[in-house]
Amino acid sequence: MELALAATAVLVPLVLSVTVWTVVTGYVVGQRERAALAQAESNVTVVGSALERPEPSVPDVLEGLPRATDTAILLRHRGEWYGTSLATDPEALPSAFLDVVTSGTAASQRVELGDGPVLLVGLPVGGMTYIQVFPLVELDETHRTLSAALLGLSTAAAAAGVLLGRVAGRRALAPLTPVIEATRSIAAGNLTTRLDAAGDPDLDEVARAFNSTAERLQQRVAEDERFAGDVSHEMRTTLMAMLNAFELVESGPALPRRSQEPFALLGRELRRFSVMVEELLEISRAGDGDGELVLEQVVIGELVAAAADRTAGRPVTHVSPRVERRRMRVDKRRIVRAVTNLVHNAEIHGSGVVQVAVEPYAQGVRIFVDDAGPGVPPDRRERIFQRFATDTPGGVGLGLSIVARHVSQHGGAVWVGDRPGGGARFVVELPGEGS
Repeated sequence: MELALAATAVLVPLVLSVTVWTVVTGYVVGQRERAALAQAESNVTVVGSALERPEPSVPDVLEGLPRATDTAILLRHRGEWYGTSLATDPEALPSAFLDVVTSGTAASQRVELGDGPVLLVGLPVGGMTYIQVFPLVELDETHRTLSAALLGLSTAAAAAGVLLGRVAGRRALAPLTPVIEATRSIAAGNLTTRLDAAGDPDLDEVARAFNSTAERLQQRVAEDERFAGDVSHEMRTTLMAMLNAFELVESGPALPRRSQEPFALLGRELRRFSVMVEELLEISRAGDGDGELVLEQVVIGELVAAAADRTAGRPVTHVSPRVERRRMRVDKRRIVRAVTNLVHNAEIHGSGVVQVAVEPYAQGVRIFVDDAGPGVPPDRRERIFQRFATDTPGGVGLGLSIVARHVSQHGGAVWVGDRPGGGARFVVELPGEGS
């Protein structure tokens, strides 16, 4: 909108200036030509009468004609050229113009002679040729002055128009600022965001439509989360029974060779399905208002190491000596879930965990989860923390979104970058109580 107003502010003065210049210069030039022709015709009448007298002095006749001091006159009489004191050499005149006039046809032409532009007016008179030269220097000066004035005015008007256009555009778009901010808030996951029209008649209808849409979206998401939670609870019972049966068989006598591979595949799928059900339950808890943190003092290094080593099935954690005994108030369930999901993600999608490190950061800690995979492309490093954002076969895209939610609830942040030597490095930053 601002661009359109600015373009209009530039084009309108420009078009107006060109129009004024064209009209004014056309009128002035036309007036000058008409005045010159009228004077030349009057002088031709005087010359014709004067030369009818016996033995007239042609130079005296020409000098006695009324004219401006800078105007020159030429007369071709009986094959000879006569002129006033300021007369131009006939040979300096355009040959085409002379041919037309000497043939008995009236003509006029604008040309450049000597000191500047002139207007030539040629008229036949009783077998003679009369030419009067009118200088146009002052007229050109007038044109240049007018052009400079119009250019200055149009530039000033355009600048003022652009400024006013920007101000007007911003004022016109100002009522939409709350809409933009509310839309961004909803896009960031805050579905409780609503618009307050504050009695603005321009925004009332927009606010009602926006709030209605946001309300329906929030209800739909809540219904989906409740449905996922209900289904997950039902599935969890059956799944736990299946996993217990699987582990019982797994711990028993060895199966026949041809059954071992399908049995191992069944185990992998059961465990993957178990992770998905747990993640769906975690999502449903968020939808049921499970947003309050249950904080308690823990040795953060021990908590992270226990969760990471258990998920990886081997020791993978290194805790910096500077935070070995650091205690922090956190929600144990959420931090354990975040670490578990990151390690599980590295094991399944990152070709295995290389190391989980706990390092000091201000009054809190940073948790590094390094994997041996190909890394995460820069254009996907933000998207992978959104729900259902996965390009991996067999993945559902919930694990990392749960990590982002739990870490954010602690006032922290999570991101992914490149591990030195190759692979991905996920970083969880948990601030301390004084941060």
